[in-house]
Amino acid sequence: MNSDAALAMTIMMAAIGLLVGLGVGIVFLLTLQRAVERCAPQNRELSPGQVWLILIPLFNFVWQFILVSRIAKTLSREFASRGTPPAPVPDDYGRSFGTAWCVLNVVSFIPFVGILTGLAGFMCWIIYWVEISRYSRALAEGGAVAAWSGAAPAPVYVPMREAAGAGAQCLVALVLVFGYGANYLQCQALPVMAPLLRADLGFSNSQYAQIVTAFLIGMMAGYVLMTVLTVLCGARWGLVAAFAGASLAACASVAFPSYGGLLATRFLLGFFTGGLLPAAVQSARDWFPPRVRPLLIGTVLAAGPALWLLAPPLLVFGSLHFGWRPVLIVTGLPTLVAAVLCLAAWPKSPAREPFGVSTAAVASSGMVALGLLFAAPIYGFAISWLPMYLQRDRAINVQTLGILGIAMPAAAIGGALLAGVLACALTDSATRAWRVRAVLLTVFGCLLPIMALTGSANNWVIAIGLGSLSVMAYMGWSVLLYSAVADALPARAVAAAAAIGALMGALGGVASSAALGRLLEAHGFATLLVVLGATAAVGVVGVLLLAWLCAPEVPEVSVRPASAA
Repeated sequence: MNSDAALAMTIMMAAIGLLVGLGVGIVFLLTLQRAVERCAPQNRELSPGQVWLILIPLFNFVWQFILVSRIAKTLSREFASRGTPPAPVPDDYGRSFGTAWCVLNVVSFIPFVGILTGLAGFMCWIIYWVEISRYSRALAEGGAVAAWSGAAPAPVYVPMREAAGAGAQCLVALVLVFGYGANYLQCQALPVMAPLLRADLGFSNSQYAQIVTAFLIGMMAGYVLMTVLTVLCGARWGLVAAFAGASLAACASVAFPSYGGLLATRFLLGFFTGGLLPAAVQSARDWFPPRVRPLLIGTVLAAGPALWLLAPPLLVFGSLHFGWRPVLIVTGLPTLVAAVLCLAAWPKSPAREPFGVSTAAVASSGMVALGLLFAAPIYGFAISWLPMYLQRDRAINVQTLGILGIAMPAAAIGGALLAGVLACALTDSATRAWRVRAVLLTVFGCLLPIMALTGSANNWVIAIGLGSLSVMAYMGWSVLLYSAVADALPARAVAAAAAIGALMGALGGVASSAALGRLLEAHGFATLLVVLGATAAVGVVGVLLLAWLCAPEVPEVSVRPASAA
């Protein structure tokens, strides 16, 4: 029965992933076809219908290179025939990012290495899609690409838009913090009320574990597919879809109180949850100057642990007095309010920026992916395996273990806010944001491997203290890494880079959970903790090299749009 249920869930998830992936691919090919259709027939290097040849298996590995080259030549000829000045060197009609996507797509089939190249290829694919969409829109509007100016080439990258008003910034910050915290309440509601729910519905431990797995799979899918929506339509619509979808998924858990129903609704809740963090980082990029961004991102990330600290007693009280069904419905309402706020009161989107990629942008993308991949096991151990360690090796009783349930979220809140406050306080006109971030990454990074010392702690108090310090370091580390991509990347690529970082963190956490279990059975906690510390140290060294060696090529100053001159 359990094996059949696991097989059914695997087939269902694979089918959903295949259908969603096919749908996104069709929308992408429609964008390419529309761009070619808007070019005069004499300027085309291929017919619009030929873009669909990429769906042919095996042949597509060759055709994708030809397709990218021919579309670039077609667009170049069309804009030249319309009398539009040639694009600056970094803006070559999508050829660079399109070719990078094709190469990484092929290399992604190499075992192990393919995970990293596949994620990098996904980012290049998103950027290529956005570029072609921009050219297509420019052709429909008369042939002038917004990033070009009539007299001289526009700068490759303007690091910051004209500062938004204080009212708009406060509204954006309020929606992000409120909505992110409310979504965390939805995610934690089912685990907190699991004993009541399992007793009512008769779930086995295996079935409940599969429901939790469905949420994780959905969240990873959301990092990818919901971010496509954010990149193409903007942070506002990404947030609206994420908030509204999470609200419906939470409420639907009550409408379908069965094993299959909860599998589907938790998958959907994870899917829409995956779209929130990339859209939040994108909003920080859109509306806040470099000095304030870390503080906003830290506050948003701290909202989750704050609900982790406050939610359990509230949820338990509500479920004991009113039942778990009304409580689940109530948890679905706050994100619906956040979605309505985004629709009704979200400020008008700032003007688009020129699109280009610098060395600092590439380095920042590598930092967030590498840093979260290797640091996530530290966080995963602290919130899942550390209680078992304290019970088995430090003889702590269950009542005392409740201290850990308060210490971990408190440390997470403190780490996120501390990183944001320090980055904001230390950045001024004389000290640029990237240099402050490099210093703080060094400080927080050096604290991450301290988890390895937990094994030599004399008592449980010191062990909990070291674990809390590691969690604090991880949250501060995350805030600084997300701030790096918000500062260094072009506006329309920030959400994609943040999504890749979040996805790498999730993959690192999930993969390490199984690996840590096997390592624990074979060698015990002492070896496990040493491996954790060494893994974190590898990530720290890689990130710090990138942080110190790759400085932004342009000063971080506010630049007014050309129309305001």
